[in-house]
Amino acid sequence: MGAEARVIATGDHRPEELADEDRYGRELVDRLGAVHVELPPLGKRREDIPLLVQQCLDDVSAETSQPKRSCSPRR
Repeated sequence: MGAEARVIATGDHRPEELADEDRYGRELVDRLGAVHVELPPLGKRREDIPLLVQQCLDDVSAETSQPKRSCSPRR
């Protein structure tokens, strides 16, 4: 009976490119390459920052039983 594992990883280079350069094993890349999601860096998606900040504030509130807080961007 085989073991199951789920791997979530981030990196600056596509695994396929690294395998082509012999920096990753091709078999490893083939096994892990089931789903590949590319996201631009956060600096290029500045509109996401308020959403991420609010999520962090909500998480802290839930973990510490403190009232929910919010923030607004500086202008």
